[in-house]
Amino acid sequence: MRLRTLAAPLTLGSLMRPLFSLALVVPFIAGCESMKADQAATYQDRCQRADWAMVGERDGSTSGNQTLLSDRYAYICGDMYKDAAYKQGFEKGFARRPKPTS
Repeated sequence: MRLRTLAAPLTLGSLMRPLFSLALVVPFIAGCESMKADQAATYQDRCQRADWAMVGERDGSTSGNQTLLSDRYAYICGDMYKDAAYKQGFEKGFARRPKPTS
């Protein structure tokens, strides 16, 4: 009784399929890395130019969740985030919000 081999014989077609697939996938991976770098540069630019008191004032007048937004900005901007200025602006914006009537 002869044992059959599980591996198929190598042909030019069987070698070309994986190479062709790889050639299609590699540019997409490189494009994704480029987009990540551009996005990081955009965040850094926004964080450097931000007037944190004005950002806080805007958030205070439109949102009631200071902790969530403050933590998010601190995570994204790191040392460029000015917590004291943001919280001072948030309080100013929150004070301008209309009070609910009962």
